[in-house]
Amino acid sequence: MLLEAIRTDYAQPTVHSRNLFHISSAMYDAWAAYDELAAPFLLGTTVGNFNCPHSSLAAVTDVLAERNEAISYASYR
Repeated sequence: MLLEAIRTDYAQPTVHSRNLFHISSAMYDAWAAYDELAAPFLLGTTVGNFNCPHSSLAAVTDVLAERNEAISYASYR
């Protein structure tokens, strides 16, 4: 949907690249929250002057379903 919005909008490369970065980093962090080895970009870290606290997840029964829901929610928000 974001790519479709870019296609119909005026050419604003810097704005569109920033929006693509924001959604991809949110989706990556949602994925990384359910992976033991992945290092999130923002979740649980500090980038610049912005701190994004994060506590560990509760016991997960279906990692794939919960990861997909988290990625979907991150891209929606």
